Amino acid sequence: MKAIIILFTITFLQNDRIIGIWKSIDEENTKYLNFKSNGDLIEVGKNNIIKYDFIKKNNFIQIEMENGNITEQTYYINKDTLVIQTINQGKIIDKKFIKEKLAL
Repeated sequence: MKAIIILFTITFLQNDRIIGIWKSIDEENTKYLNFKSNGDLIEVGKNNIIKYDFIKKNNFIQIEMENGNITEQTYYINKDTLVIQTINQGKIIDKKFIKEKLAL
């Protein structure tokens, strides 16, 4: 019974690891992603702020775009790095983000 509770707790905590603010590693086009627990995703770029709705399913993020289209991207977290994978013209593109910590 203890093993089931521990496994459930670890699984729950891993699923919520995406929640928070992430900064892109790309220095030329720095952007921030803020995943909120209520399903909101706020993308802050150099000149714009865009709000999306998202749903996590296993290792997929399903994002509803501004025009109503839905995109699904795979993701994984390696220590403090979030890697979101997309496919563009048959090539897998990794976008990497570092977890940001806020000091209040």
